Amino acid sequence: CGSRFTGPHFDGGGYQHFVMDTTALTARPSAHPAYSREELLKMSVPDIEVGLSQMERDDNYDNMELNGVTTLHGIHRRKNGTTLPISIRSSVFESGGRRYALALVRDETERIEAEQKLIENEKKTRAFLNAFIGSAGLMDPNGILIDANDPMLDRFGKTLDEAIGTPIGTLADAPAEIRRERKRKREQVVESKQPVQFETCVDDIWYQHSLYPILDEDGKYLRSRYSTPR
Repeated sequence: CGSRFTGPHFDGGGYQHFVMDTTALTARPSAHPAYSREELLKMSVPDIEVGLSQMERDDNYDNMELNGVTTLHGIHRRKNGTTLPISIRSSVFESGGRRYALALVRDETERIEAEQKLIENEKKTRAFLNAFIGSAGLMDPNGILIDANDPMLDRFGKTLDEAIGTPIGTLADAPAEIRRERKRKREQVVESKQPVQFETCVDDIWYQHSLYPILDEDGKYLRSRYSTPR
């Protein structure tokens, strides 16, 4: 049974593939993030699942039988007893008069770690921006607002969700000539990768602007930090 369903047509896509007899529930894998194919051929699905009761397992199979395909998230146990987060895309098919389940298993460790790192970086960015007394924000190379502190949001009369993804030039209520000047300064920072400071006057109020390029480790421009202290 195992050799019948293994081969190039089951490979690729970043997934490990299992073919399971829906009655015996014995794994027929091409690979697994924590076990070899030979090891898994001697195991059943409950041997590697963590924290899933038989009732929940039965419900999952009933749902798969009903809908033909289902996506699940869970925890698998490694040989050394540690665990790893996984996602499973399962579907049912027939062969030789028997029903089988094809399960595509992906190790989600790197994705979850990357998401957690992104959340932590976003928290640090928010804390950094809110450390400014005046308006401060982050823009991409096209002047699209990526993040903003509370003073900037108050100045624009926007919530964070409303402001994110908006061209910063359309948020500020300023004459067209000043908006064009700000745009030229943003383009100058992108091209030169050097900070720029300049002043503008709107309704007899002077604003001092600072634009700082943010570069990656290779010196490639990523975004600009914008601040207006007064």
